[in-house]
Amino acid sequence: ARRTSPDGSVWSPLETIVQPDWRDPQDLQFMELCLGRVTEGFLGVLTVYHNLAQTTDLQLAGSPNGRTWSRPSREPAVPVRRLGDYGGGMLWATRELVEDKDRMYVYYAASEGLHGDPYSSTNTIYPFHASLCRASWEKDRYWAAVSAAGGPHEASLTSFLLPAGGKRLSVNAVTSTVGEGELSAELIDSEGKPIKGFARSDYQIWQGESKAQTLRWLGGDVCPADYAAVRFYIKRARLYGFGWI
Repeated sequence: ARRTSPDGSVWSPLETIVQPDWRDPQDLQFMELCLGRVTEGFLGVLTVYHNLAQTTDLQLAGSPNGRTWSRPSREPAVPVRRLGDYGGGMLWATRELVEDKDRMYVYYAASEGLHGDPYSSTNTIYPFHASLCRASWEKDRYWAAVSAAGGPHEASLTSFLLPAGGKRLSVNAVTSTVGEGELSAELIDSEGKPIKGFARSDYQIWQGESKAQTLRWLGGDVCPADYAAVRFYIKRARLYGFGWI
């Protein structure tokens, strides 16, 4: 939940900002949200309580404004380990993320045991025995769009129409060096049609790794339309983000 105050004495009512929904298991609960500022918004680490298993793990969440949150993968970013090991029962994130050079760190308590007895018919809670741990991610690479089928199977992803006139398309991406990784794209107009000179057949293939790679077509690298959507084609590649610059 979220509350605001102009002076630290008078506070606004509680505002729910993130909660489990129909896509989550019914026993899921969110305990805490660890925050850090990132480009154009916030990165959050949710402490997620699995009531039936009596464990907690850590999931990533993102927000453009600190009020509207999304969880793209809904998978543990820091999963629990084997029961009896540190981190085998519960993970509890600290208050804020720590940015250091090219990494984003979360510090967390990692307990050996469960929260309580999963088979008890009454409320139980075990003593906590934990150590201090940390996990990290490369900055600006917290999620990626990939092919759901993997392997040589190609995926496509289409953005919304965005202001793009006179701008260049920059991507944060990496293509595989093990298989034939490839990321390609085309620009789409307001009618859903490829823009002349910027169709997929006009695209100049790029392979490699970059956080700011400008894409090019036979029509150039500057978008000729005021608004454009981008349709990406992803094969053995990871698309972390894109933007018009």
